[in-house]
Amino acid sequence: LNILLTEARDYLGGNVQSMVHEDDDGEFIYEKGPNSFATQPSIVRIAHELGIDDQLVFADESLPPWVNYGNKLHPLPKGQGGKGPKGQIELVFGPNGVLKFALAGDLLSWPGKIRAGIGAFLGHFPAPEDKEETIQDWVVRILGEEVFYRIIDPFVSGVYAGDPTTLSMKAALPKISRIEQYSYNIEWNKFGALFYGGLARQVELTKERKADPPAPEWVEFEYGNPGSFKRGLSTLPNAIKDELQDKVKLEWKLTKVEKKGDVYFATYDTPAGQTTVTAKTIVSTMPTHAMGDVMEPVLPGSADLFTRERKIINRNGVYYPPVAAVTLAYPKSTFKDIELSNEFGNLQDLPGFGLLNPRSEGVRTLGHLWSSSL
Repeated sequence: LNILLTEARDYLGGNVQSMVHEDDDGEFIYEKGPNSFATQPSIVRIAHELGIDDQLVFADESLPPWVNYGNKLHPLPKGQGGKGPKGQIELVFGPNGVLKFALAGDLLSWPGKIRAGIGAFLGHFPAPEDKEETIQDWVVRILGEEVFYRIIDPFVSGVYAGDPTTLSMKAALPKISRIEQYSYNIEWNKFGALFYGGLARQVELTKERKADPPAPEWVEFEYGNPGSFKRGLSTLPNAIKDELQDKVKLEWKLTKVEKKGDVYFATYDTPAGQTTVTAKTIVSTMPTHAMGDVMEPVLPGSADLFTRERKIINRNGVYYPPVAAVTLAYPKSTFKDIELSNEFGNLQDLPGFGLLNPRSEGVRTLGHLWSSSL
């Protein structure tokens, strides 16, 4: 393939930037953008093909995310890293499983637990036919308000920095949304209890993965587990740059895309002046707020689409929530040297992925990622 990779900035990777800080205490690596990826075969495959799979690191799957509620950190249910049926048993019956969360956890009140249990194990009202449900609509209908406000709301806010009262459930969380249909597809599950649909989907996923297993030469991984590289996420775009060499062009800003017949013409502003490139296919990851009328010749109406007023959310165009990422570093000695329950280990090791803040807590910070645990 004859490929040209262009980037408007002076480095490759977009918002992915791994920084290295050195001082008297040693070396510290932190991320200015995303902190991890959800591991899938595609990322493991490209790491293998680029020769950087020995740099891959994965989070401890037994460590939970935490929720800050009522001046206390509450662990969310998590398995112990087992695969297939073993993993499902751990998720339900393990030391930090659903059963212990329901019986001994205090993130949800007993009425909240009962309401969630009814939706999960007995059934719930069907989805309305005359509207597209938001995340809030869907969760409250099936699992109740407490699950939404204390678990789902902080999760969605932390991942999307968005408002779950306006985000479409099918658009933002399509895989979870589809579990409801799996539930109703079970003949005896007349009221769509969600738990059984989740089990059915897990069985289906297991079959799909056995039918198309990872290549034996790849490193072992678990689907969806948070991962990164020893020297940060920039390892990947830097390796791509090294592989493609002069096929990577930095500080090339796309200004227009046109098409004549089956050929595209992409015009750039470059350090050496204006340049036009011909291509059979163009893949763009430009943010919509930077696109303007660049694509108008090949996507008529796109300029209006990206600026049109959306009254339902009181925004113009495609909204990008502003987020500030702040990195702080502490020596382990600043944390108490105590052993935690649920087999989480020592507090100084920051046992978990981080913590999320429900809006009800009045904390402006969306959440904290414990990158040393990732």
